[in-house]
Amino acid sequence: MRKNIIILCIGVLLISNFIFAGNTRSRLIAKYAQFQHSDPSFKEIHGTHESYGGELSLGISTVVDLWFSGMYTSYNANPSTINAGPAISMIPIELGLKFKLPISIFTPYVGGGLVYTRYVDSTGETELNLDGLGYCGQMGLIFPSCTGKACSSSLFVIDIFINYSVCRINSDPFNFDTGGLRIGVGWGFSL
Repeated sequence: MRKNIIILCIGVLLISNFIFAGNTRSRLIAKYAQFQHSDPSFKEIHGTHESYGGELSLGISTVVDLWFSGMYTSYNANPSTINAGPAISMIPIELGLKFKLPISIFTPYVGGGLVYTRYVDSTGETELNLDGLGYCGQMGLIFPSCTGKACSSSLFVIDIFINYSVCRINSDPFNFDTGGLRIGVGWGFSL
């Protein structure tokens, strides 16, 4: 099954590259998002937190990008502890494909890929370092930061996005999902 999916993805990339060859812009974007856990126990206890990170999108064709991103989320699991510093941190690193539809005013996109997440919990006596591999999906809108005909060659872009990931940690005795929903905005350069 995985082999067929990989062959299909490569086929789509090659065909789209021949059909839509032309302006293949790449982007480097700094991102900010609000993150909410998908695991019900985490969501109830920990709530929503800020995430910071960045993304590099490499234009393969005018309709397909290869994207690589990383985010950082940290928070104190016990907010009543003063000056304790962040006790839980997560670093998801994503790699995937985005399919976009360039329109003159904005560019909508949808994508999917793999996510590797590093989870660190230092709330107990010892520090807990766990990692997992999962999948993610992302959709959004990319706006040039200008108006008029010159926007097609705009250097700066604004990215409004929604990202959802599933990344299970299965390490005895732990079994939970570090993934969740990120809603955010990015600002960056179109290269």
